[in-house]
Amino acid sequence: MSELPTGKFSEMTKEESLAVCANERHEERKKKKQPTAILKTFSQIEVKDLVWLWEKHFALGMFSICAGEAGLGKSTILLDAAARLSRQLPFPDNSTGMLADTLILAGEDDPAYTIKPRLQALGADMDRIHILMGKRGDQDDGITVMDISIIRDAIDQIRAKGGNLKLLIIDPLESFIGGNTDIYKNNEVRSCLRGIIALAQDEQFSVVAIQHLTKKTGLTANHRISGSVAFAAAARTIWMVMKDPDNFDSYLFLCSKMNIARKPEGYRYSIENSADGIGVTTWGKERVNKSPDDVLNSPPAPKTAPAQDKVLQIIREKHPSAIKAKEIQDLTGMSPQQVSNILKELENKGTIKKATGLYGFYQLTLSHPNPIGNSSESESLSQVTQELTQDVKVQCESKKKLAEELEIYQGGEIITI
Repeated sequence: MSELPTGKFSEMTKEESLAVCANERHEERKKKKQPTAILKTFSQIEVKDLVWLWEKHFALGMFSICAGEAGLGKSTILLDAAARLSRQLPFPDNSTGMLADTLILAGEDDPAYTIKPRLQALGADMDRIHILMGKRGDQDDGITVMDISIIRDAIDQIRAKGGNLKLLIIDPLESFIGGNTDIYKNNEVRSCLRGIIALAQDEQFSVVAIQHLTKKTGLTANHRISGSVAFAAAARTIWMVMKDPDNFDSYLFLCSKMNIARKPEGYRYSIENSADGIGVTTWGKERVNKSPDDVLNSPPAPKTAPAQDKVLQIIREKHPSAIKAKEIQDLTGMSPQQVSNILKELENKGTIKKATGLYGFYQLTLSHPNPIGNSSESESLSQVTQELTQDVKVQCESKKKLAEELEIYQGGEIITI
């Protein structure tokens, strides 16, 4: 920048006189010890290379979110990442991370009953994973993300013991916001998060916060995150966990925001029981190219449990013949009560019906593929007539066969009914 001009104002240009006046005002503020702006030109700023905790997932010095509905494994996924970092094991995409420590703020899961058993099942190095239990002082009213000095002290304690803190898990974020912050007001959320984000940048660790989704539909995935939109705006990356619409037994881990790199493909995963019966994450080998927005707004899949599907398949294979509940028990190995409950549920849904005149027999409900009254009316009527005729014929044959097999004692003699 050029030097300030000297001399008389009358000899200066308008721009030169403005510069002199501005400098005098700035110097006057300094003399009065008033706050002044910290100003830099971009020529004074050095470009920094992005450092990833998990390549294309979570970056050091930045705030990220892992969001989804309850019960889909959000906490387990982040504990899986912490366990891998504790032993420098490859991540699910085979990328290798650093050997690092993790600090956990847990607001829902108990460390002794839930968190430690999960970490043990995941094979974590327990000495490299820490939990912030509270703070010492005159009054302990609980930790919040605004307790920057406490969180910094926890990091100092970890590093004093030779640790390398690189991941802070906040589970869930709402438990550590503080009662005086309205999570639906943008300005209050931004103010609440400003300190922890600055600390992450200063100390170079990743902050990954867990959040729940609202029940609203028709919104983008990021707008489903509970609370103000400022949460999603503050995050550099957002990963969503959701049910897999194509596979009843698996879930999806998909990226819904990535403004520091190209958005990566997602994953399919399931929660399997370990040898000790603890749920752990099992990752699929193939990557998934799906939009979180499309998955969340896709029509819900029919709510049929695997046991119902199994019974329905058996009945379908027997159609148009009727099948007795006892035969379903024998084929599935289920108890009479289980079969009875499933048959009742399928009957209430209109999927199956009781066979007319046959006690304990069931068959599929007849469907009419073409509505009466359109161009295929005659064809529909013909097909329905054939189905009804076949149904009656089967019922008669089944009833006859049943009558031949049923025998009772009457007066000491066997009477065939």
